[in-house]
Amino acid sequence: MTHNALLVRSALLRAITGDTYQPNFYCPAPAKFCSWESFTTLAVCRDTHNFTGIIQPNCTSVRIPIPNIVTPEIRCTYSFPTLEAPHPLSSGDGFPRDLEATFGGNQSENRIQEDDVRFFKKTIFNSTAKIEQETIKSGYNGGASFNFIRVKDNGNVLDMDLPEAEIVATRWYYCAQTFYNVTATPTEISIGHTTSEPLYYDSLDASSSPVYYRYKAPSTATIYSITQGQRGSIWHALAGLLDYKPMWLVQLYNDTMPPQRAGTDDIDYSQFLYEADYEKMLENVTQAATNLIRSGSPGDNLNASFREGEAYSQEPFYIVRWQWMIVPLLEVVVIVALLALSIRQTKNEQLFKTSVAAYLVHGLEGWSDSELDALLPEKESIGTLEEMSKGMVASLQADGNGRLKFKNAS
Repeated sequence: MTHNALLVRSALLRAITGDTYQPNFYCPAPAKFCSWESFTTLAVCRDTHNFTGIIQPNCTSVRIPIPNIVTPEIRCTYSFPTLEAPHPLSSGDGFPRDLEATFGGNQSENRIQEDDVRFFKKTIFNSTAKIEQETIKSGYNGGASFNFIRVKDNGNVLDMDLPEAEIVATRWYYCAQTFYNVTATPTEISIGHTTSEPLYYDSLDASSSPVYYRYKAPSTATIYSITQGQRGSIWHALAGLLDYKPMWLVQLYNDTMPPQRAGTDDIDYSQFLYEADYEKMLENVTQAATNLIRSGSPGDNLNASFREGEAYSQEPFYIVRWQWMIVPLLEVVVIVALLALSIRQTKNEQLFKTSVAAYLVHGLEGWSDSELDALLPEKESIGTLEEMSKGMVASLQADGNGRLKFKNAS
């Protein structure tokens, strides 16, 4: 892994605010869809536990005198339990896991005179983030821890009742993660599901240059190696971004203005952490850290390599469904058969088709003049004659002299 502090911090900061860093992938055009078989890689995993209602704070009540008034103050310490490995939230180096909160009271910095500005301050959010160290004895693989308390903002700074606090502990650590059903388009990658197992610290290889830390996957005994100088780049970034981000509800003494929120950051970083969906935020950070490890440049792992997959593109093709041709072929056969039958039956006969020459040569017989007069229209035209002919049925028959005539057949 390489240590690009600016890249790592910016990627994790974007993840905290909801923009997850994506791993490097390549689904080349003209492919519309790509897929990969399952694979296992070094990753970052997390374990989160909500201690709300479990951890009880240790509080002391203090009264700080101000001229003509006595201001109460409650100072509380929330102590997270010390768990033994291999519990996911066990501490490997004994860093303190306490968070402090102050409710009410007088806060005055650089006080010079009795009438200096004083204000009441109520903690509504506080956090601590630490880098955890490896220990060979327990097999603990290090990582980073992040604990925070979040107090419901009831808008009353001087309320001395102990407020309800949400108390959450998280630890990130190295793990072996297996990815299944990974697919992608040219612009986006999608993961079906994953399984993971924690890696345990195995040994320190000081015989090589650079020095490597070795981590082992229990189920496969696969060894993952990280250089001594770079193994903590992500943990340092996480600790720096999340450690000590308090947020207070503040009200000036004798001020009629409503309480205001105040934090330690110029960009309201604490405000964001106070209002964030912590489960979603923590998952985004975990995914971003894993994707940094899975990626080269840009990324945090110059030794990262691409895994080959399959690319699918659209190509036009034709499928001949022969059974669909039965009906038109049968129709052609019937037509040919009927044509052959017609030719056979009329092979010795003359076919006049639509010619009027036969009618001129042979004339009409079988209609008297009075019948023709009754049939003929007053004003003859092609249309009226054709209409009249629809009621006249004639056939070629021989007359007494053996000549063919169109005789009345009706």
